[in-house]
Amino acid sequence: LPGVFEEKLIGLDQLSTTVQWKVDGTHTSLSLSNLRFSNADAQGEAYVKWQTASGDGAARFPGMLDVQGVLSRVDGTRVHRYLPLGLHKEVRDYVRDAVVAGSASNVRFKVKGNLHVFPFATQKQGDFRISADVSNVTYAYAPPSLLPKDSPQWPALTQVSGELVIDHSVLQVKGARASVAALPGLRIAKADAVIDNLYSGATVTVTAEAQGPLADVLNVVNGSPLGPLMGRALENASASGSADYRFKLALPIAAVDRATVRGSIALAGNDLQVTPQTPRLTRARGIINFSETGFSVAGVQARSL
Repeated sequence: LPGVFEEKLIGLDQLSTTVQWKVDGTHTSLSLSNLRFSNADAQGEAYVKWQTASGDGAARFPGMLDVQGVLSRVDGTRVHRYLPLGLHKEVRDYVRDAVVAGSASNVRFKVKGNLHVFPFATQKQGDFRISADVSNVTYAYAPPSLLPKDSPQWPALTQVSGELVIDHSVLQVKGARASVAALPGLRIAKADAVIDNLYSGATVTVTAEAQGPLADVLNVVNGSPLGPLMGRALENASASGSADYRFKLALPIAAVDRATVRGSIALAGNDLQVTPQTPRLTRARGIINFSETGFSVAGVQARSL
């Protein structure tokens, strides 16, 4: 499939279909019905119809395509092989590096339109939609390949399960549940990830709601790029008890230095000590807001001394 995927040849272990074609003057059509295929990456079935576009000479090609199908099995780490060349290489490389493990099922895809403008960034150009149920995915939303050489790493999300949707120029993971790498006590009850503008200046946005030990969140802050950005203000902080968290990270794929972070911690009777030299705050309640530039507190009540 030259000009469609980066790898021109896609090897298959099994392939069966009924092929019909017709040549009528300058018009050529081809259909593949009852198409079934499988390889190490995926297994599924589809219906394919292709025909030359209206017009003369070169205008007839690459033609009109109508593909609809279902995949029963997909290896998440191999999805990047099947992203069209219309996506910028940096986006395809991001998917390759960000999806570390996992699988997808009940994958439904539809591509319909003139291949001259593929991959159909808008509804007017054509249909381009993929949906899937993903499970047990390890998602490094800010992979090391995007970060400076000596930068701390953002913790990957593990055991991600949810719905994946690619609709024209937007990729989304909706309503996902997940854990955080190396922090088994921190549980993400709801997470959404969006990559917008897939074909020009894509930005990854991750929002999450979580609950778990406050000490684990301090470890995330201090062990990630947030620590240096905040002047390591919480490097020696200690805490006990659980809390609720909200988090939003916006990461331009081509300019990670412009990443922004917004988040909040809802204290629910926690003990907190910001530095060893300051008094321990006990039974703390209220909201701590933080960003890549610092943190603030709102309506916090606590006991001390």
